[in-house]
Amino acid sequence: LPHEAQAEIEAEEWADDSAPPPSIVGVEPAPQPKPKRKPRREKPPEPAPEEEPEGRILQEDEAKGDEEPVTDEDSEEERPAAPAPVLTRRRLQPVEAESERTVAPARREKAPLSRCLRWLVTGRPVRPGEEDTLRSPFILSLGTLAAILLLAAATFWFIIQRQKVQQQFDAAMSEYEQGHFTQAIALLESFLTNYPRHKYARTAFITLGQAKIEKEILGATPSWKNGLEALQQFIDQHRDEPYFPELRDTLTKYAKAIALGALKTAAATKRRDLLQVSDNAVLIFDRYAPTDPPPTEVHAQIRAERERAEATILKWETLQAALKDMKAALEAKRPLDALVARRQLLSRYPDLVSDRQVVQFLQQTLDTARDLVKKDDLNQATQTDERPEAVAPALTLATQTRALSTDRSDGQTVFVLAKGCLFGVDRVTGTPVWRRVIGVDSPFFPVKTQTSQAAALLAYDTRFGELILVERRTGKLLWRQALGEAAVGPPVIVEGQVYQAARGGHVYKLELETGRIAARLTFSQDVHGPPVLVGSTHLILAGDEALLYSVSLRPFGCQSVSLLGHKPGSLVAPLLAMGSLILVSENISVDRCLLRVVDASRPEERLVEIEKARVTLDGQARDAAALRGNVLFVPTTGERVAAFSVSDDPNQPPLTLIGRHTVKTPHPGRMFLTAGPDGQMWMAGSALRRFQLKTNSISLDPNLVASGLTTQPLQAYGPYLFVARRRPHSTAIWFVKIDREARPTMTSLWRTVLGARLLTVTASGSDTLLCLTEEGYLFHVGRNELTQGGFRIRADAHIQYPEDLAEPVRAVILPDGQIAVTCGNPEPVLWLINAQGQVRREIPLDQPLQADPIALGRGLVLPFAGKLGYQGTQTRRSRVEGYTAPVKDQEKAPRWVGGASVGDTEMIIADSEGTVLKIQYRTSPQPHLFAAATWSAGAPIDVPPTAHRDWIVVADSARRLRLLHRSNFEPLGEVHLPAAASGRLYVVEDRLLVEAGHEQLLCYQLGRELQRLWALPLKGTGLADRPLLVEGRMVLAERSGRVCQLDPQTGQVTAENTINNVSTSRISSNVNPPQCFR
Repeated sequence: LPHEAQAEIEAEEWADDSAPPPSIVGVEPAPQPKPKRKPRREKPPEPAPEEEPEGRILQEDEAKGDEEPVTDEDSEEERPAAPAPVLTRRRLQPVEAESERTVAPARREKAPLSRCLRWLVTGRPVRPGEEDTLRSPFILSLGTLAAILLLAAATFWFIIQRQKVQQQFDAAMSEYEQGHFTQAIALLESFLTNYPRHKYARTAFITLGQAKIEKEILGATPSWKNGLEALQQFIDQHRDEPYFPELRDTLTKYAKAIALGALKTAAATKRRDLLQVSDNAVLIFDRYAPTDPPPTEVHAQIRAERERAEATILKWETLQAALKDMKAALEAKRPLDALVARRQLLSRYPDLVSDRQVVQFLQQTLDTARDLVKKDDLNQATQTDERPEAVAPALTLATQTRALSTDRSDGQTVFVLAKGCLFGVDRVTGTPVWRRVIGVDSPFFPVKTQTSQAAALLAYDTRFGELILVERRTGKLLWRQALGEAAVGPPVIVEGQVYQAARGGHVYKLELETGRIAARLTFSQDVHGPPVLVGSTHLILAGDEALLYSVSLRPFGCQSVSLLGHKPGSLVAPLLAMGSLILVSENISVDRCLLRVVDASRPEERLVEIEKARVTLDGQARDAAALRGNVLFVPTTGERVAAFSVSDDPNQPPLTLIGRHTVKTPHPGRMFLTAGPDGQMWMAGSALRRFQLKTNSISLDPNLVASGLTTQPLQAYGPYLFVARRRPHSTAIWFVKIDREARPTMTSLWRTVLGARLLTVTASGSDTLLCLTEEGYLFHVGRNELTQGGFRIRADAHIQYPEDLAEPVRAVILPDGQIAVTCGNPEPVLWLINAQGQVRREIPLDQPLQADPIALGRGLVLPFAGKLGYQGTQTRRSRVEGYTAPVKDQEKAPRWVGGASVGDTEMIIADSEGTVLKIQYRTSPQPHLFAAATWSAGAPIDVPPTAHRDWIVVADSARRLRLLHRSNFEPLGEVHLPAAASGRLYVVEDRLLVEAGHEQLLCYQLGRELQRLWALPLKGTGLADRPLLVEGRMVLAERSGRVCQLDPQTGQVTAENTINNVSTSRISSNVNPPQCFR
């Protein structure tokens, strides 16, 4: 209490009715006797209290409230004398001495709390007019009430503040738990700002970091990169804290979520950068994941998800690149390039076939392909005159045999192709009627048709690129029309119009009667012929790749383009129309093909493939299928055939397999089918076979005829089939008439052999030539026959070759005019034919020859594998010991290339490894062959060496031409050729002729060195035979049909003619002028 309050209280205690307290008047009171009191327990002396602030008196009094109460007597006894107060104007101000100030606190401490409160409420007695308003009981009551209210307010504020902190923390945690991470982050940051030292600050700090991470990775559109950055920031903030180990599970949880989530988002959004985010998250996961046991399942899950994400991204990137390529191709008007990009895309991702963008680009591609088809109205006139022949009519050496010689011709012909010529053969007698040269490798077999003038045959001349129409009976030309490019497949003839596909993506429309070209369609790619007719109004044509074109006949133009999707060059067999369906045979591998059926019931619209009709067969489809009724026969390579029933009913499968058959000893050649009545079918491949169709299988008649390689389609007339075939050892065509209905075995009625190659041509008199063909027929041809031309169908002699001969026959003319003929496996034989064309001797051989026999002495040197044998021409058995090559295994010895005689007792021969031997015939001590000299070319040798006088000429594969001396093989000269020698070395007098790469004929002067005289360009086919020197002029013939007469010194051509088809000719100087024989 203030001093004045304390003084007043004391004054009240001491006052009586008349006198003020002594402390007020300043007079020391007289000592009073102290009343006796009972003794009481002494309290230990207390230390003198230090002077305390006045504000703490009430607190000290409250603290002493529990102590023992003190009586008035005690107070009076112990109270010291009060100092004399000093009166002031308004109040009494006690003046205390220094010693008294030390006592006053003790006295004030002794004042009871009740008296202090009473003083505060009532104050001291004052005179009227001197009242203190602030001491008013009302004011004091209000003050007390205000103090109580302030204390209550402070208490409530503390409680409310404490609840507010808890509520703010709880609100932040609630927002976090509810996934409202943005609000949670704001609340947590506010909490940490306001209460950084609160007991919840640590939890709030950890939760804040988690909220920042989960805000990025758990939202509707997670940001895995930001989430990874938040996770790394979280790690950096807590790494050094003591509680950090407790966060490992939380870190691995977030790292796993980011690693997997980034991969899933990468797969969904096709973002490759998220793969790196996942990799970084995996590093964090591995850093804090437990090592025992290792998290193998998590790694497997992440690895699988990454593979899926990478595959998805790669697929999307591939799609975008393909779409970009397709767009660029369409902008450049290259629909095929767009289809290539699409095919490459779908080959990797077939499921993208239904992608919206891919489908849209496909529609644009098909529209572009259709718009690019161009129509040209040509109105190109035709030619009706024959091309002039360069030489006299040719003489064809043919042979013909008949089972019945009494049959008479009915004037009808069948047709056969042989050695670039089209022959008309009487179908009853088998006699050749006419011949027309049309060139080799015709794109189609001639098509029979009918004009207003005559029964005709439409063919293609490969020499001039012309379509020709000839009469069937006579072969007379009706018209010829130059296309300027090679035809593709046979033509289609519809209502007097011819539709012919050609190279360069063209389809020509010609008039059948006149041959005039009316119009031409040009496509954006090559087309596969022939087109097929659908519904008599449209032609369906396949492109080389991917597309099918629907061509309207009226008006002539492309109406629609459809996607089939075949690869370039995969279509070899022609399309086949089956009512409203079209069969497409696509080769999908080297030994597999796929049969596809296309619905062409609405050809004016885009065609649709019937997917369920696809059938895969063994072998490639290269030849035409045959359809009879609703039965389809499909041939494939390896002499396989499959039979199907065909239906265009939408409720039935288009193709139903009936049966299959494979020949046990197949050949890789072509196959031709023809279907007959009662479920019969004939197939010509390695032989003519007859099949019978049953309910669920195909049965083969074990009896076969016409063995050999079939070369052209079968021609059927009534019960007869006409088969063209060739034997493996020969290029001649055997044209045979077969009775296909004969039982139990089909029988041959006649046989005509055409196109046999001439092996030798030699003089057999002053005006006669002896000709030997590869089929073993010998002909004596006189000057008159040669001049008239035509056919010679009877041979003067015949060498009977083994039936199953598989290797070509060899024939050489010996110095004495004889002809030595040899054949190989399976029965090697040597025939000797004299100059009159008679077979003098037939000698069996131990093994086939590797090169032509070489004349030596009075016999022949026979090049066997690894050795040289000797056979006398006058005796049947030889007593001359042969030469054996110095090798351990004769079967592995170098192959003999060939050689030449250099005298009566010497010859040279070379092997494939480049060794040249000089072989001598010696009689001492007994007749034998001796290798007198050996020389190595240092490179393989492909053509036989030749000899002339004292010189030997050798050409090797290193393009070197070398001149050696006969006696010791001393090199005399060497030249380098522009290309390796590609044909025999010919010596005409002292001039050496060398073919270099089938492109040039080089002439060298033989002497002490090789001196080049001239070079003549060739047409890439080489020489047909040895050039001749006639009346100072050199005459040579090329296989292309070109015959030249030139100056042997300068090589200047003085005369030139072109003869049709002389690829197998021989030139003889026995007649004047020289003639070419077939």
